[in-house]
Amino acid sequence: MDINHPTCIRSNTGSEMGIIRSSFSFMLGTGFGIYVAQNYDVPNIHKLYKTGLVMVNHYEQNYRKPKATSSDDHDDDGRLNRS
Repeated sequence: MDINHPTCIRSNTGSEMGIIRSSFSFMLGTGFGIYVAQNYDVPNIHKLYKTGLVMVNHYEQNYRKPKATSSDDHDDDGRLNRS
């Protein structure tokens, strides 16, 4: 097979790579993640997310602008009264 042929597929480095070599960093990261999860007190991300969501909703309810009443300059459809 001619390497210089236009239909020949090569990797960016110009050399063939096996599945083990190409996925080495993924396997290393997975192994490190398993080690850390088993040996250290890793926070629960889902619980952290839920707590943050509750805090954001509380902040929004306390600091939201009050809704406009019908006696304001706008009618019920949100259009400006011209009279």
